[in-house]
Amino acid sequence: MRALDVGSLTTPPTVVPREAPAQAESAPTVVVDERPSANAATPSRPDAELAMRTYVVEDGDSVRTIARQFSVTNETIIWENDLTDPDILHVGQELHILPFSGLIHVVSPGDTVASVANAYDALIQDVINANKLVDPYIIVVGQKLAVPGGYRPLPTRVVVAPVPDTVQAPPGNNDDQVAAVINTAPAHKLPVLGNTPQEQFIASIAEAAVTTADQTGVPASVTIAQAILESYWGSSRLAREANNYFGIKAQTRGGSAGSIWFDVWEVIGGRSIMQTQAFRAYHTISESFVDHGLFFVENSRYTRAMSVKTDPQQFAREVNRAGYATDPSYASKLIGLMDRYDLYRFDDV
Repeated sequence: MRALDVGSLTTPPTVVPREAPAQAESAPTVVVDERPSANAATPSRPDAELAMRTYVVEDGDSVRTIARQFSVTNETIIWENDLTDPDILHVGQELHILPFSGLIHVVSPGDTVASVANAYDALIQDVINANKLVDPYIIVVGQKLAVPGGYRPLPTRVVVAPVPDTVQAPPGNNDDQVAAVINTAPAHKLPVLGNTPQEQFIASIAEAAVTTADQTGVPASVTIAQAILESYWGSSRLAREANNYFGIKAQTRGGSAGSIWFDVWEVIGGRSIMQTQAFRAYHTISESFVDHGLFFVENSRYTRAMSVKTDPQQFAREVNRAGYATDPSYASKLIGLMDRYDLYRFDDV
């Protein structure tokens, strides 16, 4: 037998198993379990644990004063209590007050933490933190989620109350001036806004605010923020029925459409008393906005505000100091709205 020549053999290459390529870490998947079985994963906290408070309405209360007392936004109280008319509260009425500004969402089939947060223009991480959710962030149908900082459209009335009689006041002494501003206003190329309810509301009033700024100098950003705050995003009766977005009273004259009367709480001698007050009424939104701008121009107490009209934040502070609103945090609320929705971009149109 011939000896085997080991040196003549070719050693086969060593095969080294190739490691699977590392996969990029994917974002955690949020699962909605529509019909959890007995052994299905369920959240350790099925509902947001909230220190919900109950408040009984007293004489002189309004959504704004109650919100200030509990350090939440007006909208938070309106949403949680489904107030279809935020101007009307009844003595003895019980209101549920959330411990944060925002809302509660009940999980529906197909919901994820991300979709819920995005639907209300809130931050995903805020929703996770508020509900103490843990990876893999499972939520179940019917679960109540706290959504801090969230926003949704305000409730609409199903039954419309009769419109109060409108009293035609003598023509306002600046009606011609208001009409002149509107008739000569050029069309503006406004910033493109998104489809969220709040952006759509801003879009609906932006042209009127910019037109007013052109003619009076009042910053459009401040005007839009005031309209949001004073009219509860356009849902107040005064805005719906009289196109009055700023709560301007008809103390000396009416608006272009005369005056409209509402029962309101007034503090007189330290006591809250219900009184019937006349407010200016307008044919259009534009007339309301122009009259609002002229209100600042024509009243000497706002001279200091008008001197800083190129600085929207300082303008808001000076308006607050001049007594436009009794809320000491009024300016900070306006600035907060201007910051959140970048209303300053309308000052550059």
